[in-house]
Amino acid sequence: LASTQPMAARCRTSRQRRVPPRVHAASSRILAAAAAVLCCSWRVGAAYDTSTLDDTDLNVLHKPLPYGGVQCCGTAYPALDPVPRVSVILQYYKMAPNIDPLASWKDCPGVEFIVNVDSTDALDTKWLNTSADHVVFSRNIHESRAYNRLAGVSRAPITLFVQDDDAPPSDCRYVDHVEKMFGHDPKLAVVGFNVGTNTPWNHVWQSPDGPVHHIRSHDAKHKWGLGNIAAEYAACVDIGPFAVRRREFLAMGGFDESFSYPGKGAVGLDFDVATRAWLSGHTVAKYDPHRSGVGHVQGLTYPSGKDGLRAKAAYYDKDSTELAARGRAFAQYESYYDRISALVLRKNKGLKLWGAEETEMSRKEAGEEASRSSLAQEALRSPLEVEAGKVASSGTSSPPSRATG
Repeated sequence: LASTQPMAARCRTSRQRRVPPRVHAASSRILAAAAAVLCCSWRVGAAYDTSTLDDTDLNVLHKPLPYGGVQCCGTAYPALDPVPRVSVILQYYKMAPNIDPLASWKDCPGVEFIVNVDSTDALDTKWLNTSADHVVFSRNIHESRAYNRLAGVSRAPITLFVQDDDAPPSDCRYVDHVEKMFGHDPKLAVVGFNVGTNTPWNHVWQSPDGPVHHIRSHDAKHKWGLGNIAAEYAACVDIGPFAVRRREFLAMGGFDESFSYPGKGAVGLDFDVATRAWLSGHTVAKYDPHRSGVGHVQGLTYPSGKDGLRAKAAYYDKDSTELAARGRAFAQYESYYDRISALVLRKNKGLKLWGAEETEMSRKEAGEEASRSSLAQEALRSPLEVEAGKVASSGTSSPPSRATG
């Protein structure tokens, strides 16, 4: 139906290809049967150019069904699933007590929920009874490899990476906020929900105004765009949750899988992606869900026990080979850290301050303005007026003494 070439022209084309007679005859019969099925009551000999059809013809060919599907020529086809707004990708490992609260990531409309079950305990099969869209069972490949693989099958333009101790905020407006943030800044590639930093990876920036030390903060002190979204630009943000614009994330190569062996924590994978985003001409931001009114990302506890559970202490790998690999990865970016730090400061100056920070800054600016005004007035006064003012402030009425000599 999509072809705009008349039937006669198509037949001439097939004859010019010198197809063997028997094959040509069989092909013709197959094409004729297919045309009869597809075209239904269409008049014989009409061109395949759909621009010649009127509304009546199109209504005959495509009849809308009550449940949202389309009926073409007597055959019903269900409508395709709408593209999700956000794809949440969860890395899970032996956290069965947390499955129920983790499954609530799917509760918000427009969310595609994909889970990588990285362990093989019997209790892990409980994921099959949740509302997750896709559940993938792996053999302890860990987060960097799991996230990269599942990002490739996600469908939403925004991908949100979460860990198995992160339950979603209580308010689904976080989806709206993240969409608005990406929409407000077309260059924005990464948004972190947890911690944001002013300089990359423990870097001290020797700015023109003095040294700027590395600060990690859970709070965003600025307002994003015109809405009540607490967010600001950051040099780096950490994972849990960690939102990316899917297209840009895949174009940058995803997470660096050389940061760890399978089964080992890839410490620094989030800061690495954030740094590469800045170096690729994109921007990075820290989103504060609590100040934005959607509630905290609920931190879940790691269950007690042995059996090789990934406790928090095990997150910090001491393998010298892996630490050396990470060190080399960050060393190659170090010469750009000053530029990234300066760019973050400049970008945040273009945002409005949030709440108490705005009030405090207004007070500070008012005090500075009063001080400047006072100094300006002082400079315009004559020496005798200055001396008289000093005498008046001391509470004496004696005339000012003349300077001698």
